[in-house]
Amino acid sequence: MQKIDFKNLEKLKAELSKLTSIESLKSEIHRLTKELKSFDLKAHLGPQAKQNLKKVESKYKEVVSSLNRAQKQFEQELKKAMSLIKKTRGDVEKKLNHLRKTKKKATKKGKKVSKKTGARKQSGSKKTSVTTSSTPAHNG
Repeated sequence: MQKIDFKNLEKLKAELSKLTSIESLKSEIHRLTKELKSFDLKAHLGPQAKQNLKKVESKYKEVVSSLNRAQKQFEQELKKAMSLIKKTRGDVEKKLNHLRKTKKKATKKGKKVSKKTGARKQSGSKKTSVTTSSTPAHNG
């Protein structure tokens, strides 16, 4: 079994009680914020580090500007694609409506034709049945 280190446990308990106190936590955050705002990094850097920092800052600016250019280009291409999609959609809808109208017309004509041919079939089938029965079968 492990022994419990009560000293560390007491320290941990004290730290937790500090953290649980919301007011003390808020004041600590405000203090750290002020301290960070007032801290001047460049004042604590050596000349080589300052040059490196300038290089990093300039590279950062280049990256940000290239990202902005890429974003603008992407947005332009997206606008073009969207307008093309909308135009194509409109064309497809027009063609689809035309096809629907054509289908309706064809269906109406088909019904008229089927009525006429249905009447012909009925009269024609009577004639064919008479004709087939009257013709003699060939015995081979």
